[in-house]
Amino acid sequence: MMWETLLPAFVMAILTFSIVYVVRIISDNKLRRAIVDSGNLGENAKYLFSGIKTDDSLSAIKWGLVLIALGLALFLSRLFFDSDEGEITLGLMFLFSGIAFLIYNRIANSHFRGLGERQKTG
Repeated sequence: MMWETLLPAFVMAILTFSIVYVVRIISDNKLRRAIVDSGNLGENAKYLFSGIKTDDSLSAIKWGLVLIALGLALFLSRLFFDSDEGEITLGLMFLFSGIAFLIYNRIANSHFRGLGERQKTG
């Protein structure tokens, strides 16, 4: 019974992720072409074309927090609500994932603030 309710959510999540990923690839490619066509290539252009992300650890923290929050929401909805109340489960998932994004925002801001201070002193 649980898989019957979660399967559409998984399918929608995979479909949404796929669409967002394809749109991101297309927009990154258009941006790179526009920069090359404009002729404004500086020292930092190697990072643009290398595909190296500057800080993968923050991305991992963000998605780790979100997945933990979603798991916690599912666990709490099954623990406290015996019947199949999808609205409560969905509400908890949105609530906890929103809290996870706010926590990530605080972590990212403190991380980048620390980088700025190190660059000024270094």
